[in-house]
Amino acid sequence: MNERALAKSLLERREKGVSIWGGLLSIRGRLIFRCALIGVLYFLYSQSGNAALFYLGVGYVVGMTIEDIGWFTSIAKSWPFGCKVTDWNKVEELADENS
Repeated sequence: MNERALAKSLLERREKGVSIWGGLLSIRGRLIFRCALIGVLYFLYSQSGNAALFYLGVGYVVGMTIEDIGWFTSIAKSWPFGCKVTDWNKVEELADENS
């Protein structure tokens, strides 16, 4: 992503705010992939009967998702401070470059 696209994204977030749900929506592709991975692991478990591989994979996927939720929670909590210290004029300049 280039600076112009990042600046536009930041301006959109300034207007709408930041939330955990919005963060999860931004990674919906990854979440869908993780669900598909659990499906594949379940299929392999049903064919082989190896529960350890299934539980290990599910634990890995759940752990990644919990980490993402924690990450978005910390971003949402620190967002008001970030808004106060951001030079919004500079962000607007970057967003308007080469328009």
